[in-house]
This record gives sequence, C-alpha cells and structure tokens, in this order.
Amino acid sequence: HTFKAKEVVTQKLQLVLQSKIPEQYCLGVAKLKNNDKAELKKLADRWQTGSTWSFKDITLLNEKSAYIHTSCRIAIDLRKSQAQALLQSTSFPQTPVPTVTIADVLQLKQMQRFDVMAIAAKILDERRGGTGMNIADVRLVDGSKDNDSNTTEYASLPLTLFFKDAAELTSFKKHVGKTPLLFMSLASSSKDGKASVTTIKNQSWWQEAAGPKALAMAEEASRMCGDDATFKDV
Repeated sequence: HTFKAKEVVTQKLQLVLQSKIPEQYCLGVAKLKNNDKAELKKLADRWQTGSTWSFKDITLLNEKSAYIHTSCRIAIDLRKSQAQALLQSTSFPQTPVPTVTIADVLQLKQMQRFDVMAIAAKILDERRGGTGMNIADVRLVDGSKDNDSNTTEYASLPLTLFFKDAAELTSFKKHVGKTPLLFMSLASSSKDGKASVTTIKNQSWWQEAAGPKALAMAEEASRMCGDDATFKDV
C-alpha cells in the first residue's frame, strides 16, 4: 500500500469467520508485527481452514468499514481476541450467504467492498492478457431489480474476471447460466453518479454457493439468463 507517498510492502493474515447463521460472517485479521513474518506464518498455521472456534473475549480492529467486504462489517483482532479451538465440529453453513444484491450495488455512491451471490448469465468476451492470463468479461444477475421503479429489467453487473489458467476458466464455464457462485471481495466506486465494480488483485475470488438461497437462485436461472431477459447494468 501507499503511505505518505511511499510504497510500503507488508503482509497480513485475513480470514472469513462464519457463524451458524449463513448471513452473519465477518473478517478475522492479523497484521504483520515488527516485520516478523515467521510469527505471522505461525499464526496462519493455527487458524486452519474448516476449523471451529469458540470466542470468549473479542477485540475489534479499527478497520474502515468501506474496506471490509463481509456482511458483518467488522474485523476481529486474531491476536488480542481469546479463542479456543474446538475438537469436535458442530454444524455450520457450507458457505457464507452475502446480503448485498446487485440492485443494492446500483445505489452505492461511494467506495465499498462487498460480496455477492449471483449467476454468470453470459460470458461477454474472452481474451488473453499480456502475461498469458485468461480474462473474461461476464454479466452477473441475482434476480434483484431497481428498487425505485416497476421495471422488469434485472439489475446486472458486468465484471472482468481473471483466471490463473485455462482449467480454472473451464471450471467457471460449467456454472454459466445455471448455478450461482459467490463473488467475494469486490470493490465498487462511483464516478459521475454511476457505480463501477472491479475485482481486487490477490484478494477477490469466486467459489460455488450452497444453501437454500443458492438452490432458489438456481431454480430461477433459466428465467434470469434466458434470451428474453432484459438487464440494467451497474
């Protein structure tokens, strides 16, 4: 990041912490301290993906909400909070369920990171980047509509996605027009009164969605992605 007009290279550990309620999830964060990368790596090894924790006492980091993409816009300090790993996991949702809709994004007037569950209705364009990276422009829909009108147009989100290789792009295409995905840690900014959405390098990702909301969205896929569907783009 840039600090006082100088480029600063640092590291931080950032986790998505899922509660038993799918819509209630937040960030867990630990920033590099005293340039001790070994200590940060040790902390990362402690917080294994899929492990279950009980928090006894929570300390929050003073992070700006605009930079927090999770539905609960808080960041838990992983160093200062007291948490105990549970040996036996209880039932938790398979994936988070974002509460932001594409129609909500249309209304954003300032920078905000967010997650969204949506279906890639169509791949608008494919190309290769200068480094050979696979790039695709897609149109996302989630069934939401502009709240200020009686329009039949679906709110839609054109988004440029970057894939590490052809295999990842092929895997993505299996979901196009069919099943919802989670698009995590996107960034919206406003210019000339219009919202513009991008991915964030090394921080945004997509994954398969799960749960009742995902099933309901999949059932509406043919309606939302059909040739007769009309859209209002972010």
